[in-house]
Amino acid sequence: MIILDTSILRSISPESSSANLLHAISVAANETIAMPWMVREELAAQKTIKYQDIHAKAAEALESLRRAAPWADTPEVGDDNAERHRDYWRNMWTPPLVVIPTSQKALREGVYREANLLSPCRLVKDIKTGARDAAIWLSAVEYARKHPDESVFFVSANTKDFGDGTSPLPFPMNQDVAGMEDRFRILTSIEDLAADFTEPTAITGDVAAAALDTPEVERVIAYETVTRNSHIPFEATVPLTADYDRTIVEEADQWKTVSVYLGAIEDVQGYRIGQKEWCTANVVWHIVGTFHSMLGQVLGAVSWPTTVLFNISSTPNLTVVRSKTPVPALPDVVNELGVPVTNLGPFEAAITELRREQALAAAQLIDTQHAQNIRTRGLPRAYEGALKRRQAVRRINRPTDESAPPS
Repeated sequence: MIILDTSILRSISPESSSANLLHAISVAANETIAMPWMVREELAAQKTIKYQDIHAKAAEALESLRRAAPWADTPEVGDDNAERHRDYWRNMWTPPLVVIPTSQKALREGVYREANLLSPCRLVKDIKTGARDAAIWLSAVEYARKHPDESVFFVSANTKDFGDGTSPLPFPMNQDVAGMEDRFRILTSIEDLAADFTEPTAITGDVAAAALDTPEVERVIAYETVTRNSHIPFEATVPLTADYDRTIVEEADQWKTVSVYLGAIEDVQGYRIGQKEWCTANVVWHIVGTFHSMLGQVLGAVSWPTTVLFNISSTPNLTVVRSKTPVPALPDVVNELGVPVTNLGPFEAAITELRREQALAAAQLIDTQHAQNIRTRGLPRAYEGALKRRQAVRRINRPTDESAPPS
């Protein structure tokens, strides 16, 4: 079990190479990576407090603008919705991390140690502090006590409170780990963790591409495209002509993947874990699929940016670590993929029928208005034909232009 302190997670981004390494250790080394409940809440609190401060400043600025503006439609910043912000950051690191409990006993002991200045608590500028640090430390200790067959790696950059793993621990922290010294280790960085679990290895983009360009990987990506984006609206590019000089972007409703193609590969990082070489990389996949649109059931293409973890072997065991919303494929990509052109016959027939119905409706309306004009205005009979033709053209052309298919 690897247990991370707030100081580690606060210093790295969920989209960084360090986060990719955590995924690699979790999957390839089959090692559980966790954070105590107190770490999760502290991270969420720090992010939310910063957000609330920025929100308050924005609200103050808009209020000053409202007082200075001569009109009444000055925008409002709205409620800060702090709990929604906390929930977002609570979930930011899971996966790859799991959350282990911080018990009531650990929380009470943390407050007790702060009150009595017992390690890891201390005095900072005449203020007692460290109850949360103590609760985090005791969460790791309690886990180790409850799982005597596991080694526990407690990773924290806070060397003032938790030490550097080489010096003796002060009382009562030394008593906390008594009898577990051989399986409770303190590390101070992600680099220390990497040195324990991995060996760096150079993997070229060509080698990574060869491992990814396989039917197994394509099946995984086809599945992940649907499951990860089924509730997220996205758009796809649809070719309208055989030479791909005209395309249209449509919302991809009820998307079904047909084929997957490997696109750009960047930021390749290799690790040797055990007997296998593993790799993380940022990969764009070009995906062709069918979906329902205003044109009917059509074929289109999207480009899907991902970060993936896989091993360099005949069985890559690919995992999608992170992904962004698919975006419409560029026309050049659609051309290269050879996406079949949609048959616009049914759509054009429907447009023609719509135009005919609109024209008939316009003609009926013109007849009615014409009759009313004759009764109210007493127009000369010689002018009636020209007026009727002019009004018919005006009313027929307007809906026809609005319903024409986009170019």
